[in-house]
Amino acid sequence: MFSLSELAPVDPHQNTWKLLKPWWEVFMDYLVVLMLMTSVLACTVQLSRDRNAQNVNVI
Repeated sequence: MFSLSELAPVDPHQNTWKLLKPWWEVFMDYLVVLMLMTSVLACTVQLSRDRNAQNVNVI
């Protein structure tokens, strides 16, 4: 669960000085994008193979 301080910071100037994310957050962002791209590519390849297999069986 999220703590109240994470959802609504008490000090409004607390996050204004934070310019960069830590390296592990940047790594996780890139990892999530890579996993999403991989899953979309895998689904596309699987759908194209299924359609090709159906076309071969019809002919």
